[in-house]
Amino acid sequence: MKLLEIILPTKVEVVTGVNMPMLLTLSSYRKGRSLKEIGKLAKKSGRRSITLVKEVLGQKEGRRWLT
Repeated sequence: MKLLEIILPTKVEVVTGVNMPMLLTLSSYRKGRSLKEIGKLAKKSGRRSITLVKEVLGQKEGRRWLT
């Protein structure tokens, strides 16, 4: 794959599916950490922030807002 041939030898970490918690993590952990470590922290932060709206709002399965 051509993209991997370009990215692997460089000092680049490609992050996809970025969300706000990931961006905040990236901005606050930039100094004093390696690129690899920052990438791992951003990934962890992004995974932690994924939620289901019904869980956040305490809604039961099958219940609707507009009934």
